[in-house]
Amino acid sequence: MKKTNKYNGMIYGMCIGVGVGTALGVVFNHTILGLAIGLGVGMFVGSLFTNKHDDDIE
Repeated sequence: MKKTNKYNGMIYGMCIGVGVGTALGVVFNHTILGLAIGLGVGMFVGSLFTNKHDDDIE
């Protein structure tokens, strides 16, 4: 059950990161760069969300 929640948090964070990164990429006319940054930020946010979620479970 914990693994499922962990991956859900990562996917959730990645989706937000890719969305924000794509939006920024379109604004600054660097879509690929925006996606790359968004993915990195998404992983970071996802890991924070995951750690927080795991603490709530325990």
